[in-house]
Amino acid sequence: MRLTINIHAPEGERLLVTVGEQIQRCDKEHRSLQFDLPAGTYPVEFRQETEGPSFHIAKLLAFLIFMVPWGILNVLLMNVDTGWWKNCKTFCLKVETDIHLQQDEKVSFRFVNTKYEESRQSWRMPEYQMEPAGSVREMPQPNPDSLSNGYLSFLARIISVYSVLAVLMGVLSYSAFSAGIVWIGILCLGILVGCGGVVAGVAVSHFQKLRKLRQEFSTQLHFQVEKTANRS
Repeated sequence: MRLTINIHAPEGERLLVTVGEQIQRCDKEHRSLQFDLPAGTYPVEFRQETEGPSFHIAKLLAFLIFMVPWGILNVLLMNVDTGWWKNCKTFCLKVETDIHLQQDEKVSFRFVNTKYEESRQSWRMPEYQMEPAGSVREMPQPNPDSLSNGYLSFLARIISVYSVLAVLMGVLSYSAFSAGIVWIGILCLGILVGCGGVVAGVAVSHFQKLRKLRQEFSTQLHFQVEKTANRS
């Protein structure tokens, strides 16, 4: 018998689907998963993978090597979103149910990611819809590294953009000093230092935002744990 599970997910999202002992990964190329099983009752789990820390020495070296080309690309695409925390998945979906398989079955599973709500200063839990509906056990997974990873990704983007300006101002100032036009060289260096100060200020202010978000996440996680304990 065949169980077909059709996944409707946000753009670029992946999902691990476990049926009995079988595990399949749903990604943008594989939104329809098929499981061949004998008749029976099977536990089914839908789970988003949590993140680990994204900072590694190898990634840092790669960033330093390709910083300027990546910065040019970020400038061309205007890829410096200052609302980086809006895409952080501080809670990942985890849902369990049971399926009674007596013939070929089709299941549709649709979900949306957790979302930060500025007005409430908290995250709305991941939402889902399954058809046909059945008894479901919800167990949202904390994903705290998403915040740090989001901040570091934002920081890397603004530094890469600044590196493009640094190269440009460096070339201009060198050319100006070589040509004896001292005031233009000093102006270019002044622009470079001033923009460096702006980048540092932005980095510090967003780090303070990161600390605030971590505190809000910690508070929400505490209440979420209490809520789960009361249910059980």
